[in-house]
Parts: sequence; structure tokens; C-alpha cells
Amino acid sequence: MSWLSEVFYISREEGSEPKLIGSFRPVPTITSLIGYLRLNSYKNDARFGVNLEDTVAAIQNNLEAVKKVSLLLMSILPTLKDAGFSNEIESRIIQTRFDGAPSNTSNPVQFHHGNWSIVPHVEIPLSFGMDSPLVIERIVVGPCPHHSEAVKATQILLSSKGITGVEVVPSKIPYRNW
Repeated sequence: MSWLSEVFYISREEGSEPKLIGSFRPVPTITSLIGYLRLNSYKNDARFGVNLEDTVAAIQNNLEAVKKVSLLLMSILPTLKDAGFSNEIESRIIQTRFDGAPSNTSNPVQFHHGNWSIVPHVEIPLSFGMDSPLVIERIVVGPCPHHSEAVKATQILLSSKGITGVEVVPSKIPYRNW
């Protein structure tokens, strides 16, 4: 499953608790997930300890609760980023693979060279067929030392895929070479 989400920025002032900038509030969600786990704990299951069969069923129920919470956290955590990057106003495509889903043979993990290491990535289609409208209207090419070349390369990539009508602009955020 894939979806587009805005990024929510976390402000971490020295000596204080992290604060979320924006409208997204994951803390109540995470708290309710922990409560859900407590309620679905095998120790709270009346079947636990009755006999081996019932104990196994209670533990399996607990594992299902953990899976549900894990999937929800997988959708929340990728949307969080340090407030130092809040000027980026970033959105992210989030992709999760549920238990029992087909393997990544149709969309395998690929690798490219980063500045300091090999970086894994998954290609996600920009167009979803002739009947589906393009979901991308504008691409901001993120901070880099050669803006015009990066913008041109992105335009060439879109053109090579037959994608038109997408505005490609350089980021106004200054490039930082860390």
C-alpha cells in the first residue's frame, strides 16, 4: 500500500520535551495504541493459563494486536522530521508491505550510490495508467549544488516517461553539504 502524506516537523528545544509543529498529533494516537496493546495482552485474556491450547490462542491474539499497532506506527513515523527542515514543506510517499502480501519481486529494492554509502530505494510509478490522472502537479528539486542541471535532469526524466504538464522548479532552501 502506498500513499502521499505531508511531513510533520518536531521542534526539540534544549531541556524540553519535543513539540510537534502543525496539526498532526500522534501522541494521543500512540497512547491509544499502547492502551489497545494492554487490553489485548495475552495476560488479560481469560483463556491464558487455562490449558495449552487456550494459552496459545491468547498469545496469537496478542501477536495480532502487536501487528496492528506496528502497521499504524509504520504509517506515522515516516511522516515526522526535525523542525530544522520545516522550510522544506515536504511530502513523502509512504509505502508499507503487509504480512502475507506478495514479495517485492514486482517492485524490488534497488540501490544507488550516495555521498557516503549505498542507498536502498524502491521505484514508485509516477503515472498509474492511461485512465488515471497524474497525481504530481509540481516537483521541487531539493537543495543541491547545481540547481539548473538537477531541474533539467528531472524534466528529461519526466519526458522520457511520457509525462507532461508537471512544473519543475529548484528549491529555495540553501544547499548544505554536511
